[in-house]
Amino acid sequence: MKQKRVLLMAASLLVSCMATASAAETVKVVPEGGLANDWMVQPGHELAAPGYPGAFVDRGDDVCVVVGYRVQPDGTTSDYVMLGGWNSSRRYQQPATGYWDAYSQAGAAALSQWRFAPKPGSGVDANAAVDTVAVMTFRGESSTRTTSDVRAKCAVPNLVARMQYVRREENGRLAFNTSPQRASRSGMDAREARQAASGYAASRP
Repeated sequence: MKQKRVLLMAASLLVSCMATASAAETVKVVPEGGLANDWMVQPGHELAAPGYPGAFVDRGDDVCVVVGYRVQPDGTTSDYVMLGGWNSSRRYQQPATGYWDAYSQAGAAALSQWRFAPKPGSGVDANAAVDTVAVMTFRGESSTRTTSDVRAKCAVPNLVARMQYVRREENGRLAFNTSPQRASRSGMDAREARQAASGYAASRP
């Protein structure tokens, strides 16, 4: 009887894990701006902009970071993860200790203040979360680039594939971060440096 109970518990746990994995895989991913099709900013709230990290103000770099995040059914945001970045110093891997960490945390801190609500008549599932991305820009004091110029450096060619890849990587090694203070901690530096140095980020002038 005891062995039967153990087997039943194990089977139940397996079903639960499979259901959780299935739910994680079916979260809808929309490109930046695509969220506006079904969601709006909650009345009384604004989309906060990130502050320039004080530790790197003197460098004067222009920087953009691509931060993936999840909009929960109640309109709050969570699960911040850096998908890539660019900086004008052209030293992509890690221009200074804690560099990408500081910018991604600033982006996540701003995102943590964002609040959304389903648009009336949008048909949004009241229990469904959605994943999307925000490009956060930081311009040095003497920058000659416009915000649009800096944003363009962080365009993501295939957001859905990139988000799914990073989510799988995170689920295999770390839980998705839910706190802006931890958005780039726990082993994130190496991954961020790799991403910032690869593909579209490193190839742009």
